Amino acid sequence: MTPTDVARFESWFAIAESAEVGRGELATLPLFSEDLVLWRSTAGVISALAPRCQHFGAHLGGGAVCGETLQCAFHGWRYAVDGSVRNDESDPGCVRTFSYPCVESAGLVWVFNGTRPTFPVPTPFGVNDSDFFSFSTTLGLIPQPCYVQVANALDLDHLVHVHATPPFRPKMEGLRFNEIDIEFGYQLAADGTALSAHIVGPNTYCTRIMPGRPGEPIVIGLVTNTPVERAMSKVHVSYWVRRDIPGAEPAARSIFMSALSDARTTLAEDQPIFSRLRLRPLNPGPLDENVVTFLRWVDRYPTNAESIPFG
Repeated sequence: MTPTDVARFESWFAIAESAEVGRGELATLPLFSEDLVLWRSTAGVISALAPRCQHFGAHLGGGAVCGETLQCAFHGWRYAVDGSVRNDESDPGCVRTFSYPCVESAGLVWVFNGTRPTFPVPTPFGVNDSDFFSFSTTLGLIPQPCYVQVANALDLDHLVHVHATPPFRPKMEGLRFNEIDIEFGYQLAADGTALSAHIVGPNTYCTRIMPGRPGEPIVIGLVTNTPVERAMSKVHVSYWVRRDIPGAEPAARSIFMSALSDARTTLAEDQPIFSRLRLRPLNPGPLDENVVTFLRWVDRYPTNAESIPFG
């Protein structure tokens, strides 16, 4: 697997926080070293389009939102959320630019790298807005392809050497590699605290931490990596706790801030490795079996026959 292959992964990628693009606003964002134009209609519908106007090739990021259309600044061509040209009500919409499948979930805007999603946007362990408090933010950039940080989720040995955790080597349970996802779990601590994990696509992993001590809340997390360049990924995180926890919203906020602090510390500790890493199983040992299997899985992961047309 090489970084140039990343542009063809058929997966969901989080390109922004939902709050970054309000009604009537647009933003030009990087994906696979190319641009896409994210915009929200005045009715609140989100859309992600390839950046080039199909008239004379102007960049749509210089345009403006006009009601339910995005208008090109060059000659005023208007695009509906599905990418079709709708210059007036009678326009049949035969001309179109590429429109990414686009949804909002977990406080993030996701696009699918393909003409049609082949699986749902990642939603960890059945969370929903009615039963859970949630929090999402951008964690930062790492100078690696989008699958490298996900590999760390299966690399328990690096926790000892990079993150100075006690030399606790839990046994993976229920490890299963499926076509587009991976499931596993293990005991996190001697008090019985356990982690269930679900990797979705090569770039996203979800966790559920079940505390070993009574009364402590279950914390659900999601970490997703978006390839802004071939070998540069933006990391987003989301967390959930149930609304029925003692103390409710203030307690949830405290849990979120603690989880975010831990995530930032972990990323800061990983960065010196990421800055010079070329992830290859050159001489793997017995403890590396899961990471090697993961990299082989990534190498077989479904891809587009052709790169998405950027316009």
